[in-house]
Amino acid sequence: MDTSVSNARRDLIAPAWFGHPRGLFVVAFTEMWERFSYWGMAGLLVLFLTAPTSSGGWGWDGATALKLYGWYAGLAFVLPVAGGWLANNYWSERRCILVGSIVIALGHLLLAGAILMAAVGLEVATFLAGMALILIGTGLMKPTISSVVTHLYPEGGARRDEGFNVFFVAIYIGAFWGAIVAGYLGERVGWHYGFGAAAVGMVLGLLCYLAKQDAWLGDLGTVVPARQQHKRQAFTQIEKERMRVILVQGLFTVLYAVGFYQMFGMLNLYARDHLDRTILGFEIPTPWLQTINVLSFFVCVPLLAWLWRKLLRVDRNPSASYKLALGIGALAVGYCVLVGGVALSGEERPSVVWLIATYVFFGLGDALVWANQISLTSKLAPERYRATLVGGWYICIGIGTWLTGYVGSLMEYHSFLSIFIGLAVGCLAAAVALAALTPSLRRRMHGAE
Repeated sequence: MDTSVSNARRDLIAPAWFGHPRGLFVVAFTEMWERFSYWGMAGLLVLFLTAPTSSGGWGWDGATALKLYGWYAGLAFVLPVAGGWLANNYWSERRCILVGSIVIALGHLLLAGAILMAAVGLEVATFLAGMALILIGTGLMKPTISSVVTHLYPEGGARRDEGFNVFFVAIYIGAFWGAIVAGYLGERVGWHYGFGAAAVGMVLGLLCYLAKQDAWLGDLGTVVPARQQHKRQAFTQIEKERMRVILVQGLFTVLYAVGFYQMFGMLNLYARDHLDRTILGFEIPTPWLQTINVLSFFVCVPLLAWLWRKLLRVDRNPSASYKLALGIGALAVGYCVLVGGVALSGEERPSVVWLIATYVFFGLGDALVWANQISLTSKLAPERYRATLVGGWYICIGIGTWLTGYVGSLMEYHSFLSIFIGLAVGCLAAAVALAALTPSLRRRMHGAE
């Protein structure tokens, strides 16, 4: 690479805003609107499917709706491995982001317009086609936009971790407003208005990306890594051990996702049908409850960042494996709070305050898990397969999310209280097991952290 190109790249990755490259903010803003659309749609899906036909819903039973949600949300996290592979071998990361954004926007527009097809009997087909397009676009976009963030921090280290935290703060801003705007419009005004708001959000994200990608990202993420390899390279022993760590972390991430993503499924239905959601005379719309997790995340991220920096100065910053264990443990505490609330309420409808407290711990868990795990995966993965393995991490989230539908459907045969107890015990056991394994895992990272 000649000097002029090297200088251009240095300009792209040099700190510009708040100590980070400008390119971080264009990908973060784009992902923010993608999350606005996804959370807005996901928060409404089970509610829409189970709502009576007289109110515009489909009138499905809870177990069937939860299984469809599980398949949809699971595939939304599984398909990114295909997108990562495509970016590594045929398309570039940037092309995948662009095409994925367009396809997601088209999918949301189909969801919003499905009601118009009811007169010709194509409402269900149009809605499912929209869901399929969103899944395809998400598979292209999710791993590649996260991988582009790593290009902005070639030096790695704590600054990359902070960059991922900024990235995830933007994601949660989108998630918060997606739940507020799309959730309110869908449940209180009309389902298609909620899905339409999600469509508008994705179109805004696409326009932002088109406007600033060249100026703020330059050529970052435009190269197909496999084309730079003159021959297939065997994995070194260190690379093999690091990938085994990714696999173990992924298995525990599956368990984390099973507990966390009940928020869009079983807990969503439980909040609507079994909780007293009235506070000071105002009945809280069900999708708004998902913003508690987001607000908790916002509070926890800067506090945790301050704590990690303080511990880093004395060489006591916990491994990302410990942080995953703590995140799973936070879910266990959240479910224990909910179990206590249900048990203390007896025959009366439990107050929504108990679920709000549970979601506070969910937000803490998310702050401990997401940015740290994606950053760790990007550090452990061989560079030539980074996007693919980041996509592989999303597969673990997808498997866990798929399982949420089946765990949630147990409400047809068991009480909610017994399911909550099972989730609390399972999360606690997983947290303890991972904490015990962490010293061994850290040795196999070979200094990648």
